[in-house]
Amino acid sequence: MDGTKAYIGYGGRIFIVDCVTEDVVIHQMDGYFCDFYDAAQLQTSGEDFRILASSESELFAFGPDGALRWKTADLGIDGVLVHCVTPTHIEGCGQWDPPGGWQPFILATRTGERIGGGVASQ
Repeated sequence: MDGTKAYIGYGGRIFIVDCVTEDVVIHQMDGYFCDFYDAAQLQTSGEDFRILASSESELFAFGPDGALRWKTADLGIDGVLVHCVTPTHIEGCGQWDPPGGWQPFILATRTGERIGGGVASQ
């Protein structure tokens, strides 16, 4: 990453601040912000995304320029977690029936489309 973007998750929004130009881009989430996942920490090349951001029900993928690459909704109703990323897919789970009602999902790394029999919606 070029190191010029700062990502802030707060409430139901993601703020992407360009630290050089001071421009700010805001992405509204469907519910509250959960977590950021850095491609470097996920042991992926970072070609398909550099940052993943999760909300209570969605997963967002951002490129190195801070642009939104894709967004996948209906992954849960009370939290979305990412467990691992490979060059082809993202494995995670969404909370559907709190507490403890986590359901797995698999998404295509490049597009965010669901793969296989993961939960599509409840």
